[in-house]
Amino acid sequence: MSVASQLFQLQEVDTELEADEQAVNRITLQLGDNKTVTEAQNKLATARQNLGELSKQQRSLEMDIADITSKVTTVEKELYGGRVRNPKELTDLQHEVNGLKARRTPLEEKALGIMEQVEAATGTVTNLTGELKKLQAERQNQQKQLSADLEKLKAAITNLKQKRQLLVDG
Repeated sequence: MSVASQLFQLQEVDTELEADEQAVNRITLQLGDNKTVTEAQNKLATARQNLGELSKQQRSLEMDIADITSKVTTVEKELYGGRVRNPKELTDLQHEVNGLKARRTPLEEKALGIMEQVEAATGTVTNLTGELKKLQAERQNQQKQLSADLEKLKAAITNLKQKRQLLVDG
C-alpha cells in the first residue's frame, strides 16, 4: 500500500472518528437535558399552589357564610318564636336578620366565583398532570434510544481507534 493511500485512509478514519466523538458529545448533552420535563413540573407546581390557595379561600368563605346563616337562624327563631312581644325588640330583631342576610349575599356571590375558579384550576391541574406524564414517558423513551445510540457510537469509536492504530503502525 502506498504512503498516499495510507494517509488518505488515515484521514478518512480521523474524520469519521471526529464526527463520532462529536455525536457522543451531543448525545451526552441531550441525556443531561431535562428542560421540558422540568418546565412542565414547575407549571404543575404553580397550578397546584394556585388551586390550594383558591380552595383555602373557598373554605374560608364557606365558614363565614355558615356563621352568618347560623346567626340568622338563631335570630329568626327568637323573632318568630313568640317569646319576644315588644314591638321595638321585634323591629330590632328584624333589622338584625336583614343586616345579616345583606352581609351573606355578597359572600355567597364571591363564593360562587371562587368555586368556578377552583373548578377551572382543577381542570388545569388535571391537564398539566397528563402533559407531564406524557413528557416523562417520551423522555424515558428518548433516554433509552440515546443510551443505545451512545453505546453504538462508543463501540464504533473503539473500532475506529483500532483501525487507526493499524494504519499508523502499518
